[in-house]
Amino acid sequence: MTTLAAVAARTQTLKFGPSVIVLPYRTPVVAAKEMATLDWLSRGRFFPAVGVGVELPREFDASGVPFKERGRRTDEAIHVIRLLWTQDEVSFQGEFYKLDRVTIFPKPWQTPPPSGSAARARRPSSAPRESATAGCPRSSRPRSSVWESTACRSWRSRPGARCPKTTSAR
Repeated sequence: MTTLAAVAARTQTLKFGPSVIVLPYRTPVVAAKEMATLDWLSRGRFFPAVGVGVELPREFDASGVPFKERGRRTDEAIHVIRLLWTQDEVSFQGEFYKLDRVTIFPKPWQTPPPSGSAARARRPSSAPRESATAGCPRSSRPRSSVWESTACRSWRSRPGARCPKTTSAR
């Protein structure tokens, strides 16, 4: 996020955003505040992309987030972020997050607020249609819309290294 703030400060017309913000690793209040601030600093040029992260259970365990909860946590966080971006004071009681009269400032520059998602090869059946899920799925790759980033191709070129393909946003 720090690098994106530098991009916002040093450019005038570039529209930008992260590849994917792994939402289960962040609290939705902090994520909403950071993304709204970037959108404000850039005067509406920020386009966030959020997702559940790659399918690496050890990474989630190391972060204190149960791997099996990542989808539900992401869905709830997206809901909370939208509330924080569109309401002056938010009270919310969910499975993972509880807010009592929380306000963030600034609100996003863009109206409606920016939204973006990264696609995942197989969305959990319980996930709502509006949810943003992402990942580098190992077990199920889509038959179309597959791309590899330059960084991933570079990593794969190392002897013995494997980086799974990622699906593009739909």
